Amino acid sequence: MTRGVGFSAFVGIVLLLLPTMARADPFLYSFTSTAGSFSFTEPSLLTTSGIFSISPFTLDGATFDYANLQVSGSNDCFLFGTSGVTGVCRFGTLPLNTNAADFTATFTNATAVGMFISTDESCVAVSFGGSEPPCIFPGFGNHWNLTISAVPAPEPSSLLLLGSGLFGLAWD
Repeated sequence: MTRGVGFSAFVGIVLLLLPTMARADPFLYSFTSTAGSFSFTEPSLLTTSGIFSISPFTLDGATFDYANLQVSGSNDCFLFGTSGVTGVCRFGTLPLNTNAADFTATFTNATAVGMFISTDESCVAVSFGGSEPPCIFPGFGNHWNLTISAVPAPEPSSLLLLGSGLFGLAWD
C-alpha cells in the first residue's frame, strides 16, 4: 500500500511543478428556428471570414454540406448550402444544371460565447427538373437563434493524475 501511495504522491508533485498544458475547448454552434434546427462543433471560435467544415445536416429533406462565414464589421453572416454551392453570404453561387439550395442568417457580434438572434435571413432554391429543393426560411417575423457554447474537455494533466492514482492502487 505504501508503494502505491508514494507513487501517486510523486506523480501529483511532478504535475504541480510542471507548467499546465494549454488546451482549447471546442465550441458548439446550435441554430434553431421555425424552419428547423442543427448544430456543429468547431475547434475554435469562428471570428474571421472563410469556409469551414461541417458534418452534413438535413433540413426539410435537403442535405446541407457547405458552410461559410462572412464577417463584416459587427455583422456575422452564415451561409449554408447543398452540394455544389460556393460563395459567401448574399453572394452564394448555386451550381448549374442541378437542384440546389442555400440559406443565410446574419447576426450582430456573434464571435463569442452567447445567445444571438438573427437580424436578417434569406434563402434561394433552384430546380433543373424534378422537385425543387426547399427554401429554408424561418418565416416572416421569425428569426434564427444561435447559441455558441464551449464544450468542456478534460485537461490532459487531470487524466494523467487519475491514471497514476489508479496505477498506484493496482500496483500495491
